[in-house]
Amino acid sequence: MERIALVDFCETIVSFQTYDSFLKFVLINELPRHFKIIGNKKFIKMYEILEKISRKTGINWFSYKQLLTYQTKGMEYSLLERYGKDFYDKKLKSNFIIPTIELIKDLQKENYRIILVSGGSDLYIKQFADEFGIKDILTSQIEFKNGISTGRLISDCMGWNKVELVKEYVKHRKIQGIFETGISDSKSDLPVLNLCKRKIVISRNSHQYWVENEMEEIVWK
Repeated sequence: MERIALVDFCETIVSFQTYDSFLKFVLINELPRHFKIIGNKKFIKMYEILEKISRKTGINWFSYKQLLTYQTKGMEYSLLERYGKDFYDKKLKSNFIIPTIELIKDLQKENYRIILVSGGSDLYIKQFADEFGIKDILTSQIEFKNGISTGRLISDCMGWNKVELVKEYVKHRKIQGIFETGISDSKSDLPVLNLCKRKIVISRNSHQYWVENEMEEIVWK
């Protein structure tokens, strides 16, 4: 039986939320006129308000993440893949959370199977996985048909959906293992952390109120 570690990416391995940042990185270069509108702070604020209202209805009609994804419609996978590598090299590598990187290396020395489980995109997270010798990644997915983006987000790897995706991934690949360690920064990942025996929370600057006694907490600055 393998020992498995489920590890979040955004604000756990790198110090910021990456999905929106990545698509903005793409749009600034590919669709600068579009980005002037949807990247405007007032527009974003308005959309966030609409998103909160729509969530209360139980149907998320407004999602800024989906809106940004839609802007990629018609772009080739190879183009977005190149941007993913560029984003990783220019934006992510300089923003690693070092205590988490050290923790991952320690787990690898103990022969853990690490599964990255993130609401970010595989277009750049796979660059991290390749560099650190991690074979298993679960991320949000942009839909591509014949190598062209449809502009649809077909899998949003967030919250409870992470649990379902992890279980499906393990079952499909017939992985025989125990969820030994879970690592995340966010209360929204409690469903994933609760799958694991050992729960490690990555906190920036100070203790987080929701962290319980049986959890380990790494505070970094």
